[in-house]
Amino acid sequence: MTTFPACPTCRRIDDVVWRGRDGDETTSTDRWNCVRTYACGPFTTPTTYPDAKETHAVTAETPAPWTCDGHSVGILIADEDGRILIGDRTDGAGAAPPAGHVYDEHTSYRAAARAEVTEETGLTVTSLTEVAGGWRANRCRRQDGGPVPSGHQWMVYRATVAGRLTVDDESFTNVRYASRDELAALTDRTLARVHGEITPDDWRRAPGIEPVWVQWLSRAGLIAVSFTEMEAIEDSL
Repeated sequence: MTTFPACPTCRRIDDVVWRGRDGDETTSTDRWNCVRTYACGPFTTPTTYPDAKETHAVTAETPAPWTCDGHSVGILIADEDGRILIGDRTDGAGAAPPAGHVYDEHTSYRAAARAEVTEETGLTVTSLTEVAGGWRANRCRRQDGGPVPSGHQWMVYRATVAGRLTVDDESFTNVRYASRDELAALTDRTLARVHGEITPDDWRRAPGIEPVWVQWLSRAGLIAVSFTEMEAIEDSL
């Protein structure tokens, strides 16, 4: 029987559930998350902690749909010219690649990535490569005052896909492949919004990049953003 350590942030023991960074599909043991006390976020732990598969087997019940589980996955899909698939989110958050929650309906980040791509674009994922990840302070639209008021633990992948693009109109409008120049222009619009230079109505009519995605696009090498600009965007989350 596995004995799980106390969460080093909240110090709880009986109510703490541990999960590997990538659910049951990771072999990494260096990053773990206290997923019962979500706001504790990710941290580094000794490699003597139990492996991900053993941990996943004793994980608590999956959160109900439309309750924030504190974990998000994002997927970068490129066409043959290297342009990135994005759409304007119907909730008004901005232009973004496919993304979604993880443990509300899925067993791992990779399973969620495959499902979200199919749900939102009709495409089938044929491969996934990890690009970036970490804790982000983006608030969740699912539940005010829910279990994760302060953000999400993200994992972002590059995906290769097959099939025909069939957009979920409840998730996106204006779906298109955007070049690096177009992503840069959309990022400039996000900065303009952060600095109060465009109105909420103007943003809804022609959004820039969803703020939480600016860092991921930057870390994927798709846009260039200065430290000062990134700091302003992160402060707006």
